Amino acid sequence: MAEALGVAASIITIVQITKEIVALAKRNIHTTDHAHSVLSSLLGRLTAYKGLFEGLQLQAESHEADAIRLSALDHVGGPLEACKESLSFIKDALQRPRGKLWIGKVLNKDIMKALEKLDQLRPILQTALEADQRVLLAAIEDYAKNISQDLHKLQSTAEDLQENVKSSINDQELWREEVTATRKAAEGLAKRKNILDWISTLDQSGRHQILIEAHHSGTNEWFMRSLDFTEWFTCKSTNLWLYGTVGSGKSVQSALIIQYTELARTETLDATKALGYYFFDDNDNDEQSVTGFLCSLIKQLSIDFGNLPEVVKELYAKYSGDRNCNSIKQEYLIETLAAMIDLHSSTCVVLDAIDELPESDIYSLFGILEQLSGRSGTKLQFFCTSRPTQIISDEVTRLGWRSTTMNVEEIDKDVSKYVKDCLGSKRSFSQLEAGLKESICSRILQRTQGM
Repeated sequence: MAEALGVAASIITIVQITKEIVALAKRNIHTTDHAHSVLSSLLGRLTAYKGLFEGLQLQAESHEADAIRLSALDHVGGPLEACKESLSFIKDALQRPRGKLWIGKVLNKDIMKALEKLDQLRPILQTALEADQRVLLAAIEDYAKNISQDLHKLQSTAEDLQENVKSSINDQELWREEVTATRKAAEGLAKRKNILDWISTLDQSGRHQILIEAHHSGTNEWFMRSLDFTEWFTCKSTNLWLYGTVGSGKSVQSALIIQYTELARTETLDATKALGYYFFDDNDNDEQSVTGFLCSLIKQLSIDFGNLPEVVKELYAKYSGDRNCNSIKQEYLIETLAAMIDLHSSTCVVLDAIDELPESDIYSLFGILEQLSGRSGTKLQFFCTSRPTQIISDEVTRLGWRSTTMNVEEIDKDVSKYVKDCLGSKRSFSQLEAGLKESICSRILQRTQGM
């Protein structure tokens, strides 16, 4: 009996809400053209639902057996409760003040969803009106299954969305980390460049490349086959002075030794072996200085390190207020350079044309080289070239360096090869007789005289 009364009360409530919605729709149907269109459609559908609900009400009130049968519709989350929720939503929407645009596009969409839900329930209610208890229960069971499947799909969709959101968040975090790392790396590289440029702006590698390009293949090879160079390169002697007259090829020889040493470092992949070089040039006052040499060598030895050594950072932090490194006292530069040499297992330093320095600077240079050698011992080697001046000869002797000269006979062979190659390769000389070519070569050798 209680079940019959309960289902009857639920159906009566639904019928009452439906009547109220119909009344609201009729009251507002002529408000605007848009309202007339929307509410006319709504009235048509609700009138059909109203007839269906009233039929169910009649059965529930007239026959207790039918009321008991219809009670299958009246449970938590069941068809009658779903109908009541949808109708209540439509009623609330129509009762909103006109100023809130209750008939707007978004609201129309929500009302349509509520009507679609009623459409889904309509077959069950129709079955309840026409069929027996067994058929009704089967219809309700199908409805419940459909609702369950829809919920499962919604849950799967929600889980997929959650995973997508998590993945997106992770991607954003990784992107932020990459951006941060890239920015820090760029800032680090910029700071590194600023420090290195402050230490020295002289480009010794450019001068070296010019000399390498000027070298004629097959010449100047004799020196690197000599015992003097071999013992210096294999560290059997620490320091070597090569002297010769102007134009004898000392600078090209220095460039070849630099290239040879650099190639050896590359082949062994040993970054702990350092190479530094400096070309003194009487045409450039900035380069023709001992301080310029110290700054350039500090920079060259620093480049070997991805992260600049602390001693270099400290030098910059302490003196970066100065215009550049050249304005720092030599004693501080010497201390920094010595510390840089200590960071390597061995260091080779090639100095070309040291005779281009003023006399006082030559003494200063050898004093610095002596100081660095005394501190670093056999792990530091110097190779120097110059013209055979008395001052340099005396300093080399005082320090116990090994000395050797540019071999005149070998230079003549190099000059002869260069001239013959030119006479043989240039079209303008190709028609000359062999005897004339030999005469030209001999005349040039007489004039050069080992340069």
